[in-house]
Amino acid sequence: MTNATPSPDPRPPLDDVLLYLTTQGTQLGTREGQYVVRDRRDMADNDSRQSAQLASFPVEQIETINIFGRGIDVTSPARNKANSTGTVINYFTTNGEFQGRFIPSSSSVAILHQQQHTLTTTEKLTIAQELVTGKIKNAIRYLKRKDALLADNDEFSQAIARAKDTQTLNELRGIEGNAAKAFYQQYSETLKDGWTISNRSRRPPEDHVNSLLSLTYTFLERETETALRQVNLDPYVGIFHTNRHGRPALALDLLEEFRRAFGDPLVSRLINQNHFSHADFTAEHKLTDDGFDQYIEQYDMYMDEKLTHNTTDRNLTRREVIRLQAHLLRKRITSDIDQYRSFVITQ
Repeated sequence: MTNATPSPDPRPPLDDVLLYLTTQGTQLGTREGQYVVRDRRDMADNDSRQSAQLASFPVEQIETINIFGRGIDVTSPARNKANSTGTVINYFTTNGEFQGRFIPSSSSVAILHQQQHTLTTTEKLTIAQELVTGKIKNAIRYLKRKDALLADNDEFSQAIARAKDTQTLNELRGIEGNAAKAFYQQYSETLKDGWTISNRSRRPPEDHVNSLLSLTYTFLERETETALRQVNLDPYVGIFHTNRHGRPALALDLLEEFRRAFGDPLVSRLINQNHFSHADFTAEHKLTDDGFDQYIEQYDMYMDEKLTHNTTDRNLTRREVIRLQAHLLRKRITSDIDQYRSFVITQ
């Protein structure tokens, strides 16, 4: 994940209830009903808290504070304020790995997790149908954009119709699996000569394309798990994927819409723009050390590119899109919105 230095100002929240702090060397404090972010270096140089202030946010607006990296301090008054207002503080590395969280005694996290566990079968099916249809729509749009959609593309449209009408999660999983198989049979048409894939293989990947796909999906799964933790959802309580010990089922659920939207387009870009050759892989179809370093660099640049979010028309990076979708999924789970809508690529 990215290790880039953020802009001096803290990122404003995508929604009033979320605050993200990423700039190392800053301090989160409080003043007159506000969470205040200050530059510690300016505080030391100028001995002036006012001149060191970078941003402020009304305490009553913030439900969750997400802190990235060890170089951000939280003052005792700020932590006490978070405790008294029920504000959760999540801690991540600069690479987005979850480290732990501060949960106030008055926090609603336990209630949120209970809501995840008590979703009805009908509610789960409705959300899962949107995840699957969004994934298939992204497959259609990606293949059309690459002029690779075959004449019998009705298979995808029919899959969407069947997904909307299905009555069980098991039926939906079968529809999704068949649509995925049909997609991979056409995916080679989006790649330059010398790079092919006929079937999806995972453990181990049977070719270099499958290797890049597996790596990309792993990175994206990490993004979705991080995004879910940032909105205090339990990534191990699934909706579409079944719960299994040690498997982040909800992160895999959210990943579905981004496989076709972000994952597969990235792999085709890396191949078609000559970022990789077959010489960058070992005999086991894994990237060499130099190839892996190149992959991380390209992945980070790709995820930081901006695009238009289909339901909000906001200009967001791909990471911000994932974060927003996690927030919308939470709103659906808590019944703050009536319908969850998947991200569908528009460009």
